[in-house]
Amino acid sequence: LFILHSDADTEWVEDWLIPRLEAQGITVATHEDFRIGRTVSLNYEKAVEQSRYVAFVLTPEGLDDRWAAFAASLALHRDPANLTERLLPLLLRPCPELPAALRDLTPADFSDDDPEAKVAKLIAILSGQEDVYSRSPTSSIQHTKAITSFDKAIELDPTDAVAHNNRGLELYEFRQYIQAITSYNKAIELNPAYPLPYYNRGIVLYALERYTEAIAS
Repeated sequence: LFILHSDADTEWVEDWLIPRLEAQGITVATHEDFRIGRTVSLNYEKAVEQSRYVAFVLTPEGLDDRWAAFAASLALHRDPANLTERLLPLLLRPCPELPAALRDLTPADFSDDDPEAKVAKLIAILSGQEDVYSRSPTSSIQHTKAITSFDKAIELDPTDAVAHNNRGLELYEFRQYIQAITSYNKAIELNPAYPLPYYNRGIVLYALERYTEAIAS
């Protein structure tokens, strides 16, 4: 785990967060671990590239930190919608105006009155004990209804490329990767100029470790 944070949040990261993560066997790195003599930008690039997860401590100071923001943008460069859930926002203090790329991501809210519960959930995700794609029964029902709705839309208009693409997104949420690819392929067949299904198919192929095909898509 590579943690992005501002200098103003160093004490919380170093004294509160990292000890709890390392106590559970999580390997953690911050900019304090950078290689001496290497450019700062390259250090950030290497850290983001080599880390399974990247956590961004969200505070007004963190958002103003140009290097933390730079590294967060690197993490989202190949996955702008964060569909792989690799970038983990950690809300430490309220941020009135989040960047558009972060606004739709659900954070671990450490600003509330139960931070221990949040760090326990974070540890479960980082250690693979919790399926980051798992859904509550209510949420699963909502996704099932969404798929059914797209099926009906496609039945009414089989040439609707957007409906096929959106159906693929819902299937991806359930990790039904092959079915999702089928939906994306159909959307591409119907509208080759429509860019989203190419990108979404690439995300699924990446999840399947079919990297050459993912890059091509």
